[in-house]
Amino acid sequence: MKNILIFLIAILFINTSLFAQSPYVDYALKFSTNDYSGTARFTAMSGAFGALGGDFSSVSINPAGLGVFRNTELMFSPALTYNKSSAAYLNTVTEDNKYRMGINNIGLVSAYDLEDSDTRWVNVNFAVGYNKKNNFNQNILFAGNNDQSIMEYFVANAQDAGSVNNLEGMYELLLYNTY
Repeated sequence: MKNILIFLIAILFINTSLFAQSPYVDYALKFSTNDYSGTARFTAMSGAFGALGGDFSSVSINPAGLGVFRNTELMFSPALTYNKSSAAYLNTVTEDNKYRMGINNIGLVSAYDLEDSDTRWVNVNFAVGYNKKNNFNQNILFAGNNDQSIMEYFVANAQDAGSVNNLEGMYELLLYNTY
């Protein structure tokens, strides 16, 4: 009975700590998912060539897709990204826009035909390349004029309170008690 009670208390504390992480689930999801980009063909089909192969970008999802190549190919896919952010601080909204050139994909697939040799293999393919999976590059700007220090803010709140009994316990009352 004692072991069951300890086990139930442990589960209670584990659940409490798991709930404490809930505000950061969005960040975990953002940084753990892949946004595959690559050739225009691959991007236009939303990555469906991962199952089919025959496109260099599919190598990131399904390396066996290299077996479909019958010719040597060199590919290069430039990218244009647009980032826009908006932030508000002290009733001042600041926006930032940025265009950036980049490389989504660059690679070489070398195909060797083996039909004339004494082996049962039809061909052999080798690939070397780069596929961009995610882009976390973003600028966030904020600006504003703060015409009051934190101490002036606390003094104004203390004066509005009227008496010591009405002071906020975590801010103005702590300052009052330290003279």
